[in-house]
Amino acid sequence: MSEVNSYENIRYWEEECWRKYFIDILGQLYRTSSTILAIKEYLSEKLNKPLHEILADNALFKILLGGLKEDGCLSEDGLAVFCNKFFGTKIDKFDEFIGRLKAGIPIQKACTGLSGMIEPTPFLNTVDKVVSSLKTISGLFEEKGLMKLKIEETKISHIDDPREVCEKVRDFIQACLNVLPHYNPQTFFITSLYRITRKYMKLAYPKLSNEETFNYIKKLLGLSEIIIPEVPDENIKNEYTLWGFDKGSVGYEITINLVNAIFDIMDLDFVQKFFNIKSERKIYLERALNAWHKTLQPSIWSDIMKELYYIASYGSSLVGIYRLDYSTKYPGFAIEGYLKPDGINLKHDSGKTILLTRFLDYVSPQLFLNIGLVDKWYDKIKWQVVVILER
Repeated sequence: MSEVNSYENIRYWEEECWRKYFIDILGQLYRTSSTILAIKEYLSEKLNKPLHEILADNALFKILLGGLKEDGCLSEDGLAVFCNKFFGTKIDKFDEFIGRLKAGIPIQKACTGLSGMIEPTPFLNTVDKVVSSLKTISGLFEEKGLMKLKIEETKISHIDDPREVCEKVRDFIQACLNVLPHYNPQTFFITSLYRITRKYMKLAYPKLSNEETFNYIKKLLGLSEIIIPEVPDENIKNEYTLWGFDKGSVGYEITINLVNAIFDIMDLDFVQKFFNIKSERKIYLERALNAWHKTLQPSIWSDIMKELYYIASYGSSLVGIYRLDYSTKYPGFAIEGYLKPDGINLKHDSGKTILLTRFLDYVSPQLFLNIGLVDKWYDKIKWQVVVILER
């Protein structure tokens, strides 16, 4: 638990810690994403004109034709390809335009009847999701009368140097990275509470044993009881109640919508190419698996892993909260299924039963790292867990 305990350093029990996170970290993400949308609006307005008018602007000329080679192709590393991939900028009937130039027609005449245009891109679509998520978080805080998040709309009236477009995208990408759970301890704290027992919550974050601190985090992030064991022992009921975030809470919005939107951006092949980065979703998975594997004692959990493997369902749609791409490194890796609570036990349709407390003790580290999932599904619980079976 040494790595986990290091997150005590974020001082999650203090309001100032969260004020800096929401106002500074998420605020920077909002400012940079707002700038991206402002660039899109500017380009949409400026490119909705005849092509000869557009190309008279030196910056717009480079945005549409930067990196044009003698053979009439655009350099894959050039500004025009960059802007096309990120912002959807292009010349309508580009091949016709290039054909005219190759035929010796002067550029002004080659523009006749042509125009610029901007199309939707996966990048812009996902930036919209980031902005929407941040606005939702701001609205939730306003409803609760908590801290006020400053929302600043960005306007762009002119672009002098088209390289600024690249730099603004770079700023946005960095702001995204600053939010991800494997780089930001506050985000990790939030995501680690998505589904977690009270017992493991206190083990990971000892100060949450204090009811005042727990109630502060509960109100701030929107923690609620997800699954309450129906057992006569109050201590077991309290320790093994599964807490987490429902839709409409700040914690849910950050864990499910904001972080996944950022992961989706980092999974875009052209984002990885232009900024020399890898899939952050896979990086998170690798680090989380390594952390889990270091704490796993297979001899202690071999029986529960075999039981879960035996009752697992295959081919269903449960994929975890981060849609992680699990490796085939482990036999029976990321298996899933459904169980029905029956007092202190969980019952499978086959008649097989598993002790609730032992199941939750096994899966808790995975819930903490979000490589496993336990959730309520009508009168059953659905689960996805990692197991390692001896070959």
